[in-house]
Amino acid sequence: YTALDSINFPESIKQFEDRLLMGCKNLKKITGKFSNAAQNAMVYEGRLLAVALNGMSEYEVEEGITNIVRGTFADQDVAVVRMPESLERIGQHAFEGCANLKEVYFTSQRAPFMSKSSFNFDNGLKLYIPGKYDYSKISDWSQIIKDEEKIVKY
Repeated sequence: YTALDSINFPESIKQFEDRLLMGCKNLKKITGKFSNAAQNAMVYEGRLLAVALNGMSEYEVEEGITNIVRGTFADQDVAVVRMPESLERIGQHAFEGCANLKEVYFTSQRAPFMSKSSFNFDNGLKLYIPGKYDYSKISDWSQIIKDEEKIVKY
């Protein structure tokens, strides 16, 4: 499964599971139904379901994405991710196993809903949030923001 380097989703596909391509670190191309060539990803109704990073260390989530589902980036080698203003939710374990992830940038005036398990903070990950917005009012963010080493306001 982890050796998979490309996948084509047929037009007949009707249902998707979270963690759809979890562990596919070698995935270079996603094609077919709901594929998004610009993002090299699978997107369905504003939900980012899977990405093929193809060796990229930085990834910018496209504006219009409202939800990054459980396991979307799991086990990928990405180091920097930039989130869109449209983002509303980050699923549990969305970035599980991303040992190289060091920086995640948020731009929205409202904090997306997420849980502590959305990210792995064991490797020095920092979340960059706009200084002019107060993310501390969101319950899961308030727990994270208590640890000031994890949050950088810009």
